[in-house]
Amino acid sequence: MLLIVPFLLSLSVKNEKIESLKQENLTLDNTQKRLLWILGGLVLLLLVNTPIKPYYTGLGLLMFMPKIGFL
Repeated sequence: MLLIVPFLLSLSVKNEKIESLKQENLTLDNTQKRLLWILGGLVLLLLVNTPIKPYYTGLGLLMFMPKIGFL
């Protein structure tokens, strides 16, 4: 995950001069908006899935994952 996410974020990055970025009005294009919605959805899923013991037990969506011994 630490290798794939930065790669996905850098797919549409272009080499531009800093001076040209200061003059432009920066807006998000469609791919950046889609990535923002995907990351927001993943954060929302993480918050919904997280158990908060006295109030909420969580969804348990990752119960099928095998236990990893090195963690």
